[in-house]
Amino acid sequence: MQENINKEIIFKDIKFESLLMILEYIYSNRFFPPSVELAIIEKNTTFICNSNKIILDLFILSDYFQMDRLKQLCEVNLSQTLSHEMLIPTLQIAKTYNSEFLLEFCYWEIGNNFINFQKRKDFKKLEKEDLVKIKKFQYPPQEYIDWQKKYGELNKQ
Repeated sequence: MQENINKEIIFKDIKFESLLMILEYIYSNRFFPPSVELAIIEKNTTFICNSNKIILDLFILSDYFQMDRLKQLCEVNLSQTLSHEMLIPTLQIAKTYNSEFLLEFCYWEIGNNFINFQKRKDFKKLEKEDLVKIKKFQYPPQEYIDWQKKYGELNKQ
């Protein structure tokens, strides 16, 4: 192995911030996610998306290194801070890495904001299986939307 000769390990496709957070977790047994509270107060969605991306990278790394507790901490953090822009990409990642918790969270969150999400380009790329699960959480329900269209048109006449 090359690591034995060179005394170094090369990680490809791993971001420095994520690796640093893994090391902090290993040495301190604490999870220090990027602080999102200030960004939420300031409505800084760019920072929130970037911190979500870092946590998603950390989630993937924790799966790779089989660090189940860290993976769960990432799931909880994402469920509390995930921006709407990141929900559909996170849904795809949750499917890839078998995260039932994140999957259910994404289905619920997208379903509860169904009207806004159905207008997005990435929503149209979702698989039928995902759409069926999202519709279980759809709000307002499709029956209400149909009723509103039907009786809204009658009231216009």
